[in-house]
Amino acid sequence: MNIFVLDMGPELFWYIGNALGDIEHKLTHFTDFHLAEPKIHNDIPEIIIINADDKNIPCFDLINKIRNHAFLRNISFVVFTANSDFEFKRKLVVQGAAQVFIWNQGIAPPFKQFKETILWLLEYKHSDKIFFETRPYPIEDQIIATTWGRLGYLTEHHLTIESNLDLQIGQKVQISSPLFEELNISQPTFNCQKKNHIGKYYQYQHIYEGAFSSKHTEDDQKKIRQFIQNNGSISKNKNIKIVFFEPTADYRSEIVKTFKADSSYCLRGYKNLQSMSKILDYHRPDLLLVNRTLVQDKVQMDAIKKYQQQNKVSLITYALPVTSNVENFNEIEMALTQELKKNYPFAMHINQKLTFEVIEKMISMLSHKKESGDHQLLSLAFNKHSVYSRLAFHFEAKMTHIYDDGVEILSEIPMGPFCALDFSSLHFSHAQLKRIQLFRTIRSKKVNAQLFSHRTIFIGHSQSDQKKVQNIIEDLEKVPQKI
Repeated sequence: MNIFVLDMGPELFWYIGNALGDIEHKLTHFTDFHLAEPKIHNDIPEIIIINADDKNIPCFDLINKIRNHAFLRNISFVVFTANSDFEFKRKLVVQGAAQVFIWNQGIAPPFKQFKETILWLLEYKHSDKIFFETRPYPIEDQIIATTWGRLGYLTEHHLTIESNLDLQIGQKVQISSPLFEELNISQPTFNCQKKNHIGKYYQYQHIYEGAFSSKHTEDDQKKIRQFIQNNGSISKNKNIKIVFFEPTADYRSEIVKTFKADSSYCLRGYKNLQSMSKILDYHRPDLLLVNRTLVQDKVQMDAIKKYQQQNKVSLITYALPVTSNVENFNEIEMALTQELKKNYPFAMHINQKLTFEVIEKMISMLSHKKESGDHQLLSLAFNKHSVYSRLAFHFEAKMTHIYDDGVEILSEIPMGPFCALDFSSLHFSHAQLKRIQLFRTIRSKKVNAQLFSHRTIFIGHSQSDQKKVQNIIEDLEKVPQKI
């Protein structure tokens, strides 16, 4: 476990070290952001912890830059700040912060709470282990929950979206977007028709294609069609997905700089082949580029072979220039190339560094193969920098339980772990909390054919907020329970 701490002072670093205690981890403290940045690219830590109040650290820019980087985008961010403003915290969450802790005048979150958050962030993708086990207290309120996602492709009839909602085919959910507001579209709704049929562009768990409708569907479809016709030049159609596997930090940086020059493909990268089956299923790539120093991991390479038998994916293995004193080094490399050709005959094996010309030729060939009638539709593709790609989902739910660190809600809309959301409740305002609160789901389960239960934790609670939650619980304990 590799954790970076960015803060000019020693207090936060001291707190984190003591809170994590006996957990096996490597904790590195950076007081200079400019020294930290190259180390982030080189080491790719699992978690970066930032003091957002340190004016020398560009918190929002750093999170945005890292979360949109081809190789670094899976790093989790935990932010400490004295700023308890709701919009500030929501902006951090939408930007990509996993959790926000309020840290003010030496008052810090309890060690146990912080430690459990870190362990959960490290394991929730790979383990069914249960975290945040605290006692639930019954509480009821009807709510409207809001969560966030991205809008990808847009036609007058259909949308392609990404979200941490776990929608089922046929489900409908109300949506909002700066685009629909600008076009004065009322009650826009998404009807899910396809799920995870293509690879994800952003970092959400699911991608969907579905039908668009609204209060005045036909008129609003005409508005969207006109918008697409007038703004075709802003479309970013990245129809080729490339996934790089490169352990060398310098070459990873070179790759990113090289690929920025073109906008016809989407690049994602990893420093090793771990969890290859999940990576392939998530990205559904068209082209895999693998440094041949990694091919000794036969289990992961065989996962590529198995995937290739059922999906159209191309593989290129390559070698970086090395200086070696080993006798017969070239013969050894040639023998490795022959072995690769034997074990993975469907791939191209290059005994040298990749050139952009080779990659470009492969991309051109793949693009030609992917051309179909679908691409002839009048459509527009937003990229990660477009405000129009921002999307919110709104759905009814019922708050059923409160915990000292979160709440439980019931909804017909299923959500995956790590889904961020907000909603308002009079229970919060009666306890002198902000009426609207931020949450993140940590686990969900199916209750019956229609309903799903979601356990959440609060985001951005101060110790004062936690005491107010305790006051809610104490009041609930005074109420006689129904027998």
